[in-house]
Amino acid sequence: MLPWNISEIAALTSGKIMNFSNQLIDNISIDTRTLQKGDLYVAIRGQRWDGHQFISKAARYGASAVLVERPYPKHIPQVIVKDTTVALGQLGKAQRLQWNGQVIAITGSVGKTTVKEMISHILEERFSVLKNDGNFNNQFGVPLTLLKLKAKHQVAIVELGINHPGEMEILSEIARPDIAVITMIGDAHIGNFNGKRELTFEKLKIAQYLNSEGKLIINNQPLSSRVDFKNKIYFGLQTGSLHAEQVVSNGSQIRFVIVQGKKKWNGILNLMGEFQVLNAVAAVTTTFEMGCSISYSLKKLKTFQKLPPMRMQQENRKGILFLNDAYNASPVSMKSALETVMNLKIPGKKILVLGDMLELGKWSQKEHQRIIDQAMKIPHSNLILYGSQMIAAFQKRQHSNQTAILMTENLHQVAQWIRTLACPNDLVFLKASHACHLENVLREV
Repeated sequence: MLPWNISEIAALTSGKIMNFSNQLIDNISIDTRTLQKGDLYVAIRGQRWDGHQFISKAARYGASAVLVERPYPKHIPQVIVKDTTVALGQLGKAQRLQWNGQVIAITGSVGKTTVKEMISHILEERFSVLKNDGNFNNQFGVPLTLLKLKAKHQVAIVELGINHPGEMEILSEIARPDIAVITMIGDAHIGNFNGKRELTFEKLKIAQYLNSEGKLIINNQPLSSRVDFKNKIYFGLQTGSLHAEQVVSNGSQIRFVIVQGKKKWNGILNLMGEFQVLNAVAAVTTTFEMGCSISYSLKKLKTFQKLPPMRMQQENRKGILFLNDAYNASPVSMKSALETVMNLKIPGKKILVLGDMLELGKWSQKEHQRIIDQAMKIPHSNLILYGSQMIAAFQKRQHSNQTAILMTENLHQVAQWIRTLACPNDLVFLKASHACHLENVLREV
């Protein structure tokens, strides 16, 4: 584990050393804005920027060495590799394999971050836990998270987020999980795959990187039975080795029953949205395999309220309740969120601001139309559609519903309509794919 010297880093990445130094390195950075003195700076070459352009700045900020794809002319210790992104992954994998704790890797189309936070909340009193920050769930975030492992840590919880074929193998090879959790396989990023079947099989590849004693905790969906792994544990709603039933919500609190064989436990979540129960079942199933009793896990979840930002985030402004769920959107998550909004009892009307769901490919128009149809069935509501795909889907279909519809591709116009329509006791609901930046309207209302 870190600290490593230059020779060890070169050996781990099959790199060539220039300007040798014996200095030990105990932290790695890919961003000069957060780089600390003594860090190894890894110059990542991306689609929009090239980290090699910032090597001189990294040196000024105190980087002890740089990991690069081409020699840097100034006198600073450097390791030259063929691909710095691959090298970063190799360092993350090495750190993980040199560490003696357990890795829990979470993937799925929805719920990854919430399940991660729930698992961490349950385990934190019994284990020293490291978890990924924010959306550090890709080929950069996963190794950077693992590189923060210390000997004191007993459990690492990492999200594996994919949106193209082949990515699950890369991330799983780095993480080498002891427990893999698949929350749900939906339609997110389906436009980058040849349909739901290929997307499902890509997610299931995580099982190939579990050791023989590893455990796969998987949503009890029809296609999930196709994975060939002996230690499969199914969870779900109504069915699964551990499942939830009798789900009842009053808007801000959800009551449910966890069932395992003939045993039953009552559970409470002080959260909004019945879909959170499935996340809770995934977390309880995982922590049960970590040695926590089901009753203990449910007791801990009763106090869980740390939802990540922009996930059903509530804010009251002058009597108007804003419900910001604009972190991301897929057909599955949009459907669940709209069901929650429909069931909310509020004195005023509901203003639904729905933006594009991206990366759906040839399925985009159909899925957007389904969501529009669902939204138009919510009584006492106004509907604002934001983005070209939402607008195109609406215009392709004739609607007889009396719901007031406003459409635009201008975010400032969305904010203006909200200011005009929203009154005290109303609800404003925001949801779209992250790239739409729909949350920015909150700066103007």
